[in-house]
Amino acid sequence: MNERALADAIKDKVSKVNITNKPNLSLSEKYRYWTIGVTNNLDRRKREHANDGKNVDHWKDWPADTERIARAIEERFVDLGMDGDTGGGTNPTYVYIF
Repeated sequence: MNERALADAIKDKVSKVNITNKPNLSLSEKYRYWTIGVTNNLDRRKREHANDGKNVDHWKDWPADTERIARAIEERFVDLGMDGDTGGGTNPTYVYIF
């Protein structure tokens, strides 16, 4: 996916999930309840997060057209308040949130 389509897909996913005990959060407030990351291996990364005790029930992932796009999207949403850390991974072409 290109950068704009990927950003729109993430916004759409986050906006559709209700935080049970906080039903009236704005989209920008919801970001802090999500984690974003990039990877070159979705199955491995999801398993690693689950093994670390993280709830991956709302996991969603998308292919990025390039590594540059994946990293730019990750940085953008970390800057907006999502949990995550930029710079990791080798040749990531997938972006995921949970």
